[in-house]
This record gives sequence, C-alpha cells and structure tokens, in this order.
Amino acid sequence: MSSELKANILLIDDRVENLIALEAILCRLGQNLVTAQSGKEALRCLLNQDFAAILLDVQMPGMDGFETASIIRQRQRSQHTPIIFVTAFSTDDQLQMKGYALGAVDYLLKPINPEILISKVSVFVELFKKTQEIQRQSVELAMQKVEIIHEQLARQQAESANRMKDEFMAIVSHELRTPLNSILGWSRLLVAGKLDEGATSRAIETINRNALSQAQLIDDILDVARLTSGKVKIHQQPVNLLNLISDELESIRPAANEKGIQLTGEFTSDHCIVSGDIQRLQQILRNLLSNAIKFTPESGQVEVGLKRIMGNESWIINRNQESHRTTQHPLPITAFAQITVTDTGIGIDSDFLPQIFEYFRQADSSSTRSHDGLGLGLAIVRQLVELHGGKIDAASEGKDKGTTFTIFLPLQTPTQLDSSSQMPNPESLHSDLALENISILVVDDNFDNRNYLVTVLEIAGAQVTAVASGQEVIDFLQHSHPDVLLSDIAMPNEDGYELLQRVRMVEQKWGRTIPAIALTAYAKQEDRNQAISGGFQQFLSKPIDPIQLIEAVAQVARAKVGKLTAL
Repeated sequence: MSSELKANILLIDDRVENLIALEAILCRLGQNLVTAQSGKEALRCLLNQDFAAILLDVQMPGMDGFETASIIRQRQRSQHTPIIFVTAFSTDDQLQMKGYALGAVDYLLKPINPEILISKVSVFVELFKKTQEIQRQSVELAMQKVEIIHEQLARQQAESANRMKDEFMAIVSHELRTPLNSILGWSRLLVAGKLDEGATSRAIETINRNALSQAQLIDDILDVARLTSGKVKIHQQPVNLLNLISDELESIRPAANEKGIQLTGEFTSDHCIVSGDIQRLQQILRNLLSNAIKFTPESGQVEVGLKRIMGNESWIINRNQESHRTTQHPLPITAFAQITVTDTGIGIDSDFLPQIFEYFRQADSSSTRSHDGLGLGLAIVRQLVELHGGKIDAASEGKDKGTTFTIFLPLQTPTQLDSSSQMPNPESLHSDLALENISILVVDDNFDNRNYLVTVLEIAGAQVTAVASGQEVIDFLQHSHPDVLLSDIAMPNEDGYELLQRVRMVEQKWGRTIPAIALTAYAKQEDRNQAISGGFQQFLSKPIDPIQLIEAVAQVARAKVGKLTAL
C-alpha cells in the first residue's frame, strides 16, 4: 500500500477487547484506524471524516448496528461508505436482507478469520484510494480547464485591446493629420502671398477652424490620460444649471442653424444649483450637444431638458431593463437635477449601446465611416459626471430612431447654499480687458509664441517688451519696472521657476513685487499647483486663448493696483 495516502477505517463495537482484536489484525494494512464504542460516538466521527470502510457490530446496547447503519446512510457524506456488519451470532436470511437493505456490503462472523478480514477490507481501501485519486485528478483537470479558459479569455481580451489600440491609433493619425493638412496647406499659400483678399480671409478662417479642431482632439486625449490616472480635480463652486445650459445652447446654436436643426430647451425648474466645476460641467454639456448636432441629419431636432426630481424618482435610471437601454445603480434618496439631451439622429444599435461610454469605442471605426472623431467624448462625459457624484444614462430605440442622454446630478441643499459663496455674475469682458497704460514683459524662447503674445497684448492696448531668455529679463529689470511678467516655464538654460526666483531677488531693491503669470504646455493640475506655489499669481496652459490671456493680465494688474492703493 502507498504510504502517501492513508485511508480511514472506522471500527465500531461496544466491547474494548473486540476493538483491540480488530486493530491488531488491521494494523498490517498501514491505514488510520478509528474506534468507537457506540453508535452515537461513531456518528460523531463520521461528521468530519471520510472513511474507506466501516466495521460495525450488530449487537450493541442502546443504538444497535442496524439503527446506526440507517443513520449513516441518511447522511450525504457517508451514504456511500461501505459497511461490513460483524456479529457473533449466525444470522438468518431475513436479518441478512435487512442489513443489506440498510446498505451493508458484507457480513463477518465472529471469531473473525484475520486473512479474510484483511482481504475484504483491503479491497475497499484500494477502491477508496482510487476514488480519491480520480476525484483529485478531476479537480486538477477542472482547474486546468479553468486556467485554459482564463488564458483564452485573457488572450482574446489582449487581442481585442490590441485591435482597439491599432484602430484608435489609426483614427488618431487620421484625425490629427486631417486638420493639419488644411493648416499647412493654407499657411503655405498665405506665405506665398498670391491669394486675393477673399481667399486670404477664407484661409485664415480655415486655419483657425482646423487649429481649434486639432486642439480639441489633443485636449480629449490629455483628458483621457488625466481621468484614467485619477489626476482630474473638481474645483467645487455653486453652479446654476439653467444659466449654464442656456449659455451652451447659444454657443452651439450657430452649428445647429447651419444644418437646419431645430434646437430647443424645456426647463421646468429655474432653481437647480449644483456644486461642481463650471468648466467641466460646460465640457459635459458641450460634448453631448456637439454629438447630438453631429449625428442628427439636416432639419432634425435636438432638445435639452432640465427639471428637479426627488431621489425616489431617480430610480428611473434602471426602471427599464430592455436591451435598448443602459442602466446604472440607483441613486441615494435626495434631490437631483435631471438634464436630458434628446435628438432625432442616427440612434444607437442595441448591440453597441452597452459599450457607448467606454474609451476608444465607436459604432463604426472603418475607413468608410461617415462621422469623424476619436470615440472619447462620451467616455470623458461619463467620468466627469461621476466625479460630480452623478450618473449618466443612454437610451435609444435603435438605428435611425434618435438617442436620449440623461444626466442626474445631486442638487445642493439649502445648508450648502447658505455656506457657499454666491455665484459670480460675470460682467461683460469688454470693460475688463482694456490693458491701456499697462507695461508687460514677456519671456518665451519660442519666436512664434513670443510674437503671438505680443500681438494679442498690443491689440488690447498694453505696452509690451518681449525677450527670449531669463538673462534678458534680469538685464531689462535693471532699468525698467514692468507692471506684469509673462514667463514661459520650459526654457533652455533657465526655466521659469528659476527665473522667477532671480526676479524676486532683484525686486528686493525696489520694495515692490511684479505679478507673474506662468505660461506652459504642461497642463495638469499638479503643474498648476506647482506654478502657484512657486510664486506665480496666474497659470495659463497652451494653447493660450487670447481672451483668457488678456483677462489674466487684467486681473493681476488690477490686484497690483489695489495693493499699491492700500499702501
């Protein structure tokens, strides 16, 4: 017998001398011998152990062998364990049939022949071991099968991910090169100087439009990187959704009018205040509205809705379980703003609908697709909505049947509103952006960027000096005191942070500080934080919008004037 796997054998007899005799014979098998002096004790042993065979005395006080066997057979764990009845009395056929009916496999008469006992028990021990081995092999085979399935699934997922990546990279290449072609082509024609006034105007308009398109594509890619790495921070402030939606509707209306699309709004609540990042909320609405306009044919309709709902109504998110509707988890019981964007466009196929909010997913990624884009917008929207503590749902009856996107955002409570600062009421920018009599020093090692900044600031009325290095800034400050410093961050020899430290040392001689604005292509939140903690008063990420640039300069210049007045 193998010593690696020992089987348990249960010996049941009310007399100790009989148990000792059985042990003396069966010890030659080299197995685990377990003894019990009553039926109850035997049943306790069977609760947590498996046995190759049971030798059971028939004549026992209290619970006899037949009753014990009956209970053994009723238990799932021991119902198939072989039972050999041992008796000192010759049994008639009726008693033998009773024993066999209770599950006995054999009878042995006392006194027991050792060789017969060993022969019979060894058969069941060997059978038990082979059964255990088969079960072990079955488990191993099942585990191997599971591993194979997992490997196949992982391989399929990896192949699918690689296909998606390849498709995405091909789309990225196409989407970035397409506007670049127009930008470079028209730029070369402008440089050649052979365009008439009308063609020049079209060239500038085309370059601007395609540059904005390319910038949006880059922003989307960067947003994906930030969102997937958890680097996007939400700057909370009270936001009036009605004002926000109204502004976005007016912004997108020219695009809708161009396609003859009827753009409407249905607002049943004018007091929906949420706590959120106004720029990110604008991005959410802009993406949804742009999608609706893009995928709605001419003369179609796009409607935006806003209403206030209570939490128990928000179970609408998963009230429909049909295949044509995606569902999310129910929201807590509280008040919510429900924003809907509904279009009469191309709709979404039911097979693709569950994937609509995944990154890099497009219903049609082929080279013959009708609509451009990277397939990132809705995935970005979903994550931004969730960062605001909300949920988004997409519903469509199918192809050519339109689509409805529904956003649920938690509303601020009266307590939150009381403790929050009042929402700003922006004035017209025109009165704030005048930079007359403001002297500005610009430092950027890139010639084109430097010229762009100078042009924008001079148009706004500022007096601008532009230099290409940190040392030129220090030299200039020896004889001039500008009102504002605009500094690029990434420059050769000396970056913007090092330069600002030197500028602050020079300023100690004057007793006054020049407000500084950081300009950089690094646009992550930690870059902004580093700039502010490094001594800059403002931070602008490239590409720099001219309005934002002028507004930033005006703000820091006014702040400086306020400090001087206070002195």
